[in-house]
Amino acid sequence: MYKYLKLFPIIIFCLSCDSKITTEKLLVIENLELGKPTSQLNHQLDSLAVPHSEFLTKIAFTSLEELMDVNNRISLYYTKTFDFSDYKTQHVQHLGFLYPEQLEGTKNISGILVLLGHTTDYQLMGDAFGLETNITDKVIRQEVNEEILDKIEKLYISKYGSATKIKMPFGSLYVIENNQIKAYSNDGKRDAEILTWETEYFTITFSKGLKSLDAVYSTQSKLYSETLIQFSVPTEPIKINISKNEIQSYTFPYIEYRLNSKAIKELKLNNKAI
Repeated sequence: MYKYLKLFPIIIFCLSCDSKITTEKLLVIENLELGKPTSQLNHQLDSLAVPHSEFLTKIAFTSLEELMDVNNRISLYYTKTFDFSDYKTQHVQHLGFLYPEQLEGTKNISGILVLLGHTTDYQLMGDAFGLETNITDKVIRQEVNEEILDKIEKLYISKYGSATKIKMPFGSLYVIENNQIKAYSNDGKRDAEILTWETEYFTITFSKGLKSLDAVYSTQSKLYSETLIQFSVPTEPIKINISKNEIQSYTFPYIEYRLNSKAIKELKLNNKAI
């Protein structure tokens, strides 16, 4: 008995030496865990039953060949977290499209981008107008109305507390182009409101995007009025008509979850190089 009592505190001490971060502190949207190898990401997504689909990346098509072109399609996992019932219709859903970010020099997931937008129906024009197809794929539009963005802000405040807020004309933009996601810098002509939250192991950045140049949202029809084909690029945000129950839409809003330096150090992610 004496020997057992002498060993007991040593066992407790050794268990406490494990500095591994608990899984719960690394969970983000859809319960995805940051810091895992890229090779495990699809398994995570599928085991959590995160929805996945192929989407169209342009709204207007002049031929069936163009509609089926792989360059006009992108396959993405997505979240329905922001598809609030007050704004959902059979034609429009508000979704968050998930895009992993890899820690430079490694094959580890250091962040998740959630590109906010809505889906809508595609349009056949020109020679294709009036043709019938059995293609039911939806179009991604990176446009979200201001009421949805305000609801998202309140949702995050309720979970993470008060945010740091700034408005700035420069910053990152993430754009779905053809079958890719590309990063750009804001041109400085339109301010974006950016909110940030700091947790122990990751930072959340919520950019509400830029005032739209070509889309408004009707609270009456619950639809977006959008330009199908642009012959010139607008330079000023589109004006809303309050008498028609229109509200402002914002382009390229996103949420980013990114591990901080403390998490990267404790998880030893920089030691797991390619």
